[in-house]
Amino acid sequence: MLNLNGDSFAPNAASYYEEDKSLESGQTSIHVQIIIQGDKKVATLARLDPATPWVVLNAELNKTLGLGANGPNTHLQTAAGPMTGTLERCPIVLVAEEGQSLEIDATLFVCNEWRRGNFLGYTGLLERIRFAIDPASLLFYFGPAPE
Repeated sequence: MLNLNGDSFAPNAASYYEEDKSLESGQTSIHVQIIIQGDKKVATLARLDPATPWVVLNAELNKTLGLGANGPNTHLQTAAGPMTGTLERCPIVLVAEEGQSLEIDATLFVCNEWRRGNFLGYTGLLERIRFAIDPASLLFYFGPAPE
């Protein structure tokens, strides 16, 4: 648990992984275990990326979860070029190894063409929690944002 000025800042923690073998880039980045609760519950790894505006999941996972039929159309500029998709709401659980897992009603950018992994973006998810990274212990600390 992390404290800030004597108050709880992030009471939950989980190990993070510095690479995702499903991505072709081989980049080192921070990946955490999540559970997405669409038509089915699916556990997977997702990259923490505060520069990404929303949660972005790969197309196969969107299909498995029954996503892609609802929400307003929008565009997202990505490293792979511009993408068109819909914005949808879906519960995502950050899985804790210490403390309690945290469920967040997240905003997802759902695109049938996206094949470059799963990303946890700032708007609609990371902006709604407190989080910290400890690279010495490979721990991701998280908790609800204060109201």
